[in-house]
Amino acid sequence: MSNNNYLLLTVISLPILLALGLTGDVYAHTTKIVGDYKIEIGWAKEPPIVGQSNAIEITVKLATDYDIQKYDSVPTNIKDVSNEEAKKSDTSGLSDDLEVDIELGGVRTSISLSELPESPGVYYDYFTPKVTGIPSAYIYGTIKNIEFESKIRFDKVTVSRESSESSELESLPLAGSLIPNWIKTRAGWWAERQISDSDFVSGLEYLIKEKILKVPETESSQNSTQEIPDWIRTIARWWSNGNISDTNFIETIQFLIKQGIIRI
Repeated sequence: MSNNNYLLLTVISLPILLALGLTGDVYAHTTKIVGDYKIEIGWAKEPPIVGQSNAIEITVKLATDYDIQKYDSVPTNIKDVSNEEAKKSDTSGLSDDLEVDIELGGVRTSISLSELPESPGVYYDYFTPKVTGIPSAYIYGTIKNIEFESKIRFDKVTVSRESSESSELESLPLAGSLIPNWIKTRAGWWAERQISDSDFVSGLEYLIKEKILKVPETESSQNSTQEIPDWIRTIARWWSNGNISDTNFIETIQFLIKQGIIRI
C-alpha cells in the first residue's frame, strides 16, 4: 500500500473505529433453511420506525454447509425427486411462487413481492408499520421442487420521537437517503471476492443513476483508470456487517467517484 493510501485509510478509519463501540444495536435479517436454500427476511431500513415508509425484504440464496448447521430448517415437502443439484438460478423468478403475509399488532396483511432487477433472488414489497411490536411473516411457496410454509419473526418495530407519516416511495425500496439491505449484501459479496470489481462498480453506478442510492453531488475525475484500493474492501465488509454507518459508506463511494473509479 502506498503512503498516500495508508494515510487516507487512517483518516477514514479512525472515526469509524471510534464509532464501533457507540453504534448501539445492530439489526439483522432472520434466516431459515429450506432444503438446499436459505431464506432471509427483514426490514429494508433498520431499525423500523412506526409511521416511517419501509419495505419488507426477502432474499433467497443457496445454503452452504455452514448455513445448514447454523440456522433452523423449516418443514418441507418434496414435489418430485430429482438428482439435479440446487443452482443459484433456482433463487430467481420466485415472485409468483412465494406468498407472504405480515402480521403486526394483531393485523395480518398480504404483500406482493417484486424481484429487484439488479439483484436476482432479492424480493421486496413496501410496508409502513403502523404500530410497535415484533412482526411475523407467514411464508408459503415453492422453490424448485420444494414446497414449504413457515412463520418467521423478525426485527421489532420501535417508536421515535421524530417519527411521522412520510410519503410513499415511488421507485425501488427506500429510494433516496435510505439504503436497502440488499446493497449491503452485495457489498459483502464483493468484500469476500464473490463478485468482481466490475460487477460491484457497475451495480453502484446503476443504483446511483436510478437514485436508489443517494450520494451527494461529487466532482469526478473522467480520466482515471485506477483500480479499487484493497482497503475499500475492509470498509465494505464493515458496512455489510453493520459495524459502520450508511454515512461512512457513502463517504467511501464519494472517494471512488472522485478517483474516477465510479462514473456517474
